[in-house]
Amino acid sequence: MPDRIKPPNVKTLTESDITNRLLLFRRLQAELEQKRNQIEKSIEVLQEGMAAFAAPRAVEMKQIVATVHAWIDANRNQFERPKSRSLSDGGVPVGKIGLRKAKDTYEYSLTGEELANALRADRFASLTDIVYKPRKGDIQKIVKEGGKLPGVAFRPGGDIPFMEVFRLPELDNDK
Repeated sequence: MPDRIKPPNVKTLTESDITNRLLLFRRLQAELEQKRNQIEKSIEVLQEGMAAFAAPRAVEMKQIVATVHAWIDANRNQFERPKSRSLSDGGVPVGKIGLRKAKDTYEYSLTGEELANALRADRFASLTDIVYKPRKGDIQKIVKEGGKLPGVAFRPGGDIPFMEVFRLPELDNDK
């Protein structure tokens, strides 16, 4: 967390001083926004260029993977022992192909809560867990009335200082 900046002696400041500080704040903010916009536009151009560069290569790479996998599947008998082998081009290692063990995987078409509800509806409640969630409304009532609960703090609302800086036409004309 950044260190708190200690304000100057505010008793000597006038409303005009505060107005000038708001103007300075807005100018600084506008400079940051302008630089951020420039950088974001540059990033967009770079990302578009990368996407255009990468798209055809990604398609070709996926086709190569599909071709190699299909060839290995069609030639499984060549990968009984050993299960894999290295490939080279003119004595230079190029890669390795073969078969390897894959773990069982499970794909769920329902989210956790949806799946739990479906299992309970189909009489598989024993495959679900009960989840406890804090009842925030009840917790807030107890704490607001002075009760102490672990992990809960209460800060009463009220009047607090705030600052709002408006857009200035001379600084925000690029919108």
